[in-house]
Amino acid sequence: MKTLGQLDVSVVVPAYNGEAYIAETLSNILAQTHRPREVIVINDGSTDRTAEVVGKFGGALKLISTPNNGVQAARDLGSESAQGTWIALCDQDDLWDADYLEMQSRLVQTAPELEFIFTNFRYLRDGKPSPTSKFDDAPPGFWEDLMPRVSPEGWVFPSSIVGATFVFHPLTPSASMATKALIKRVGGFDPGVRGARNEDATFSVKCLMNGRVGAQPRPLVSIRRHANNYSRDLLPRLLDEIGDLREAIAQPGEFDPYRTIIEREIIKRTRMAFNAAFALQDHATARQLFATLPAEARDTKILLKRGIAGVPNPLGRGLNRLLQFAASGKVATPNDFVR
Repeated sequence: MKTLGQLDVSVVVPAYNGEAYIAETLSNILAQTHRPREVIVINDGSTDRTAEVVGKFGGALKLISTPNNGVQAARDLGSESAQGTWIALCDQDDLWDADYLEMQSRLVQTAPELEFIFTNFRYLRDGKPSPTSKFDDAPPGFWEDLMPRVSPEGWVFPSSIVGATFVFHPLTPSASMATKALIKRVGGFDPGVRGARNEDATFSVKCLMNGRVGAQPRPLVSIRRHANNYSRDLLPRLLDEIGDLREAIAQPGEFDPYRTIIEREIIKRTRMAFNAAFALQDHATARQLFATLPAEARDTKILLKRGIAGVPNPLGRGLNRLLQFAASGKVATPNDFVR
């Protein structure tokens, strides 16, 4: 394969039991208007036909099979094996627009100092794209406050955007790419967070803190949502996020300038997780979360829910359903907490 204009890009695709979608993903990558130097698939101990499906692409890509060590270890191995100056990540079931790499190349050509680029995206559920993009979901004024330098090729941020991303995190691996030098400088991916629903956030935050950053406001990526990917359940994801934020401020050092923001976001996410746990009638988790909320964050509604969560079942669950129905005319189901 030829290199991509001024960018020398390797694409890394971690794969685990991905036979249902990976052929479409790889065909999509190989059909880019600017093709990458190489496409590396890390078959992370799959027990299905993933290796067979990937093998049908022959010499168009490189397949590396390993024991199952988790997606972060797979990304590390792929990045270390890559020959390109830039590493573009793509999960086994996600899809790029045909000009995804071309647009990234154009942005870097206008701003050669960039080391990390993230791109707007849409969720794809049952084959249908979400009506709004990820960037559209940002709080009012979020992008304006970051004051990016805007051009037809994309955005370049004049200063760090790390603090803002603790409030709203608009990044996902399949819609981001970094220089190999930056990945090495931040220590790569962290296999120690294996299985966490937000295991990618730590890596992206490190890149944002250590490299010059640009973004593509046009949604160029479709992130598939289905029963087999970790990002769909709100409550477990919030619990993971709270844990990560607590760990960040527990260690003095690089996160100290963002302590106030992080502490505020811990309270915000804890309230959200408490309400989700209560709605799902998971009273034990609701009680645990309530215990971590400061007094000023316990409003009347939360205190009422905590009281009900303390009532033994089945009476507690009956009161829960009654309160939910009185408030909204319905009782929540797990499908109400998918994002």
